[in-house]
Amino acid sequence: MAGDQHSPLDQLLERMQADVHTKKRDLLARVTPLEQAVQTYRLALESALARDLAGSHSLPRPPSATLTPEVAAQRLLDLVSALPELTAAPAPQSPGQRKTLVGPLSPAPRAEPSGNEAASPRSAPFPRLVQASSGRKLVLIGALSGRRKKLPEPFDTIVEWIDTGQGTANAIGNLATRIRQGRVSALVLCDQAISHKHSEPLVAAARAAHVPVAFAGKGGAQSILRAFQAIEDQL
Repeated sequence: MAGDQHSPLDQLLERMQADVHTKKRDLLARVTPLEQAVQTYRLALESALARDLAGSHSLPRPPSATLTPEVAAQRLLDLVSALPELTAAPAPQSPGQRKTLVGPLSPAPRAEPSGNEAASPRSAPFPRLVQASSGRKLVLIGALSGRRKKLPEPFDTIVEWIDTGQGTANAIGNLATRIRQGRVSALVLCDQAISHKHSEPLVAAARAAHVPVAFAGKGGAQSILRAFQAIEDQL
């Protein structure tokens, strides 16, 4: 009987539904981290405002948010900067806007350094960060799977890489202790390549010890440079 068979229209509808479901899932995977970052930024702003208002009215200050507004904003910026629409076709920008973020490590405008290539700045990049890292380590952490970028001097010796994808639970626990002991100059989190269970204790320890924190997306070369600039601005 004809009723026992799927009509061509029913078959087409099923394929379309499957295609829509797949595309919606991909869309949510791109948008959800942005929505979460916006919410985190809002909570950071509200927390800072609540603490200021409580202080001005001689009331007990509520607990501070996990991230400061500056760090939350930098995290949001990193996520937006990594959107494929921006990486494929960068929007026009005012002179020096993005160049300021990249700093002197970029040998040419819009050029992405290759994994085996380091920039050759005429002067030492990020001098405050370099000075703060004298005798201490600038720690970069994330599930890097061995994808460590070639960094220009002196960062090749200053940076300590911790790969959370290599079973480094002990190293992460020790890192929080080292941060509290003042043995870490700054913390760069590849937040798109690290779980919250690893990042949140480290961010809390860094905040308590007044150690600068920045985010580097998936750990790409330009994201790392932007994170260095964010830390330089905090010092």
